[in-house]
Amino acid sequence: MTTPALYQNKPFSSAIKRRKPTILAITIGGLCMSYGILSFTPPTYIAHAQLLFENKDNAYIATQNARLHNESLMQKVIATLPVHSQKNQSSKGFKAFNLFTDDQSDNAQNALSQKLAPEVFAVLNNLKTHHHNNAATLDLSLRHHNPHLSAYILNHLIEAYIKEYSTSNEAQPHEKTLLLLQQNLDETQKTLYAFEQEIQGDAAALPADHHANKKRTEIADKLLFFKNAQGDIVYNDNAPIITQSPAILSLQSTLSALTDKQNILAKRYGHKHPKMKAVKADIAQKQRQIRKEGEAILLRLQAEYKAVKDTPKNQETQATAPNQKSLQALHSLLQKRAENAKMIYDRFKGNYSENAHAPAVILQSAYPPMHPAYPNPWITMILGGILSFILGLLAAFYTEKYKSGFISGKQLEHTFNLPCYALTPLVHYKNSESLADHILNAPTDHAAESVRALRLTLKLRAKKPDQCNVITLSSSLPNEGKTTLSIWLARLAAIAGERVILIDADLRRASVHHALNHNNALSLVEYLGGQCTLNDVIDTGDASGLHIIYGRSAPNSALDLLSGDKMADLIASLRKAYDLVIIDSPACLAVADAKALAHLSDLLLYAVAWNKTTSEIVHNGISQFSQITNAQIATVLTQIDLKKHVQYGYGQIIEYDEQ
Repeated sequence: MTTPALYQNKPFSSAIKRRKPTILAITIGGLCMSYGILSFTPPTYIAHAQLLFENKDNAYIATQNARLHNESLMQKVIATLPVHSQKNQSSKGFKAFNLFTDDQSDNAQNALSQKLAPEVFAVLNNLKTHHHNNAATLDLSLRHHNPHLSAYILNHLIEAYIKEYSTSNEAQPHEKTLLLLQQNLDETQKTLYAFEQEIQGDAAALPADHHANKKRTEIADKLLFFKNAQGDIVYNDNAPIITQSPAILSLQSTLSALTDKQNILAKRYGHKHPKMKAVKADIAQKQRQIRKEGEAILLRLQAEYKAVKDTPKNQETQATAPNQKSLQALHSLLQKRAENAKMIYDRFKGNYSENAHAPAVILQSAYPPMHPAYPNPWITMILGGILSFILGLLAAFYTEKYKSGFISGKQLEHTFNLPCYALTPLVHYKNSESLADHILNAPTDHAAESVRALRLTLKLRAKKPDQCNVITLSSSLPNEGKTTLSIWLARLAAIAGERVILIDADLRRASVHHALNHNNALSLVEYLGGQCTLNDVIDTGDASGLHIIYGRSAPNSALDLLSGDKMADLIASLRKAYDLVIIDSPACLAVADAKALAHLSDLLLYAVAWNKTTSEIVHNGISQFSQITNAQIATVLTQIDLKKHVQYGYGQIIEYDEQ
């Protein structure tokens, strides 16, 4: 028999609701596992650095990349590690280092070099480089379990590389900027030299307006670069006096370096990275400084031209007449300009003299990373939670699809084509009371209402409603609630005024007398064995008015006693004396006693434990009766967990009230 398709009419949301504890348990387990991975996995840090190769092609950069992975170079770097980094920090792969001391011999150094070889290879394996196509930069990164050592090793590797492979032809300074500063220096020196030659002659022999006219002409020539088509003076950053200004040249050099850095960071991080924003702010500040300096130059030039232009003719001669004091002031000014130009040129040239022969320029040094690159706590926990939640959903759907336990009467009816007469709940009773007494102590409880509904169904569906009905209760396995249901059904019928007798026919594991706390000294075994009369074995002292015949364990003769003629005669006589005869039989898959009892009954009421007994087991049990008895067969779903039953979407069958 195929396993029934459970919950075919239930949406996925109902399945999730039913299996919510399973999903939550798996999800929490996955989060705990993720936390365990974070706790026991040593963190890995990555330090980053960047080298700049100016005016070099891809082949040259590839060659320098290979040089950075040189084993002897890395060995020199490893040998410089401070001793305390091994003792006080979690250096992981460098615990075996014994650093060189000053008094070690060459043989000892060679031996130690061989000892360092595994650590050198470990660092080289964790050293990664990346070169963007057509870019003049080389990105370096180093993985390590210690953030400080990762930055320390990477910085010392770069310094050792630059020192090792520096040559006279491998790097050039900023030639363009240096050439402009050289031209400015030459111009100021030439101007100073020409002035000194001029004042050596007789200044008094010059025309009276010579100096004023010359100065006016020079300023007017400079102002020509600031005039637009309409003749108005406007700012022009391409004017020679602007482009050749030492201060502006210095600012433009800094701006050029910032622009190169911006282009590199744009390829590496994108335009929204905090480093990009900082570089953009620096560029904007330098541009404002260049503009401000240029406008100041233009204002000074306009003021000088106005002063010369507005000088009256009668004062011009006196103003322009050379005298010793004015000539000395002008000479001092020209000397100062020449000295400033030389100072700027020497300073700019000195800034790049150190790296003038280096194969590369350090564009970005390595800093100890603040956070580990692996494992990332947030990503690990989020991925662990998502994966475990998905696993929980799959487990829930798999359980829903392939679980063969029964959770509804409709499912029972659909599977076996047998009516389901009732659904009885699982009762959590107090220790001070007996489970059999629950319906007497709580007559309005769900359990009592469900048994009353079963009794009404039995009366309506009886073959002969006006005659006695014999009902046998059985189940596939023990502990499925059939004995408790037999007692409840018999007691409620007796309370309602019917003449009811309950027979404990389980002669393997008799339990009715235990449930009712009675003595079974005289039982069905004694009556069927001829040791006493029927009146001797019928207990009439139950508070509900129920008559009871107790059972006793007699495993060797149980089947013979129940299948004998005397048992058939007993049932026939009880039919005449009572309105309802209820027989509590053993589990049918354990023994064959229930078959003999079902043959004597009008109805076989088959108990199935809710969400526990599988369809295969129930099928095997019911199939034993369908071929040997003419009695009707009906099912009862017992021991229902009302909370879960409502969660499973069957609240319309049994209404649950938490109060």
